[in-house]
Amino acid sequence: LDGASVMNLSTVAVDMHVSKDIIAEFEVITNRFDAVMGRAGTAVTNAVTKSGTDMVHGSGFFYLRDDKLNARDFFTNRVEPYSNRQFGGTVGGPIVKGKTHFFGSYERQVEPKTLSANTRMPAYDQPVESPITRNLYFFRIDHSLTPTHRLNFGYNRLDHEQPNSGVGGLTTISSASNARFLIYRLNVGLNSVFSGKFVNQVIFTYMNTTRKWSRVDPGHQYSFPSFSIGGPPAGIGREHPVFTYVRDDASYVFDWRGQHSVKFGGEYQHGN
Repeated sequence: LDGASVMNLSTVAVDMHVSKDIIAEFEVITNRFDAVMGRAGTAVTNAVTKSGTDMVHGSGFFYLRDDKLNARDFFTNRVEPYSNRQFGGTVGGPIVKGKTHFFGSYERQVEPKTLSANTRMPAYDQPVESPITRNLYFFRIDHSLTPTHRLNFGYNRLDHEQPNSGVGGLTTISSASNARFLIYRLNVGLNSVFSGKFVNQVIFTYMNTTRKWSRVDPGHQYSFPSFSIGGPPAGIGREHPVFTYVRDDASYVFDWRGQHSVKFGGEYQHGN
């Protein structure tokens, strides 16, 4: 995202969710990786976020799926309960016209989810609500230091909550967990054009991830041949990795018995 990785090095997964409304352009590459892609596996997605302009502009949206808009189910002859809401907006504009601009976004997602165990004992197979709630924040500032040097600063934040997660199969509500993730990312980039033949980009990224799983039922655990009741499930605890990422990419065009283009650079990643 904006030239820097959003991978969680501890889980080798993408934990950071972003609003689709902040994406200006994207590219998906599934083969013929070059050295610029680094540790790419099966596919690479590059995305560039939007920035402000000399005119104030914005957008807003609201998506709704609700059981009041649904027809009766053919087999049960009733409307199944359901409610899914997603809303947000963006705004961008100038701070100093022709030189400094801002862009911001907020999105809230509430995804209903109902889970149930399958222990074959009705008392423990009752459905439980486990909605997923996400709050997505984004803010970006672009500043022209000179006509050939442009600095940008970006901030992403994700708040993720899901109560009663993990219910299903032989895991009952008493062995479930409440999940809470807080992830924020700072990104600073400097794009420089030294001449018509030499272009350079330097990026620094800091990503802080806090993932917590707390017990729904803090009591003792009782194990039976087919299922377990109560006690802490696997994975209860706290994960707090911090990642630092520095990258430099340079492109140089020169003439020697024809025109040639050379790309070179390097990157450094650290996690703890």
